[in-house]
Amino acid sequence: MTKKHDDTSTDQSTPVDVSAMDRQPVLVLPSRSSEEPPVGMRGTIHVTSDGSVEVHLTFADMFSRPATVRRVPLSAEQVDRLRASKIANGEYTLRLDESLAPTP
Repeated sequence: MTKKHDDTSTDQSTPVDVSAMDRQPVLVLPSRSSEEPPVGMRGTIHVTSDGSVEVHLTFADMFSRPATVRRVPLSAEQVDRLRASKIANGEYTLRLDESLAPTP
C-alpha cells in the first residue's frame, strides 16, 4: 500500500508519496530557544496508516521522569518544508514553532 499525503502548496490534484520518509531521522530545531546557539535534537519521521506525517522525539529516562516519546503531528506545509530540506541539504531538517521540551 502506498501512503499518500495531500500536498496543498503545489498541484492539489496530485498527492505526494511520503512513504519513503517513514522511519527516517530528522534534525528538529526550535524557533525559540534559551540556548545560544539554539540546540536541536534528533527525531524520527513516522508516516501513519492514514498517510499523515508526524515526528517522534524521544526523551531519555531522567531521575524524576521515565523515558517518553513526544509525537508532533505535521501540517501539509511542514511536510513540504521537510521534503524541501532533504532536497536542498541531503538530510531532513525541521524548525518547529514550539518548544522541544517534553510534555509534563
